[in-house]
Amino acid sequence: MLSRLTVSNFKGFNTEFVFDLSNTNSYEFNSDAVSNGIVKNALVYGHNGVGKSNLGLALFDIIGHLTDKNINENEYKQNVYLNAINKSKTAYFKYEFLFNRTRITRSTRSTRST
Repeated sequence: MLSRLTVSNFKGFNTEFVFDLSNTNSYEFNSDAVSNGIVKNALVYGHNGVGKSNLGLALFDIIGHLTDKNINENEYKQNVYLNAINKSKTAYFKYEFLFNRTRITRSTRSTRST
């Protein structure tokens, strides 16, 4: 199960952004949303243009980096892949998974062009 995603220089994420599903401090109201110390059901909300869709695309990018499945390249042709402000030519992704108390970390750099 994904426990943490760190991303930078991807779409709207110029600097490092961490989506930490292992931080369950605010989930006392619904313990059913947490499994083995990881948030399994979450709601991401915010104003327009703050990065909700970009977070979703970063999560889906796991498919392209860690599986043999193809990503729909049209998703990336609609918007720029790399952040426009950042001068780096690569996006950085770090995925942390928890499987039966075993933590697995995978980092990738991507230069996907559109």
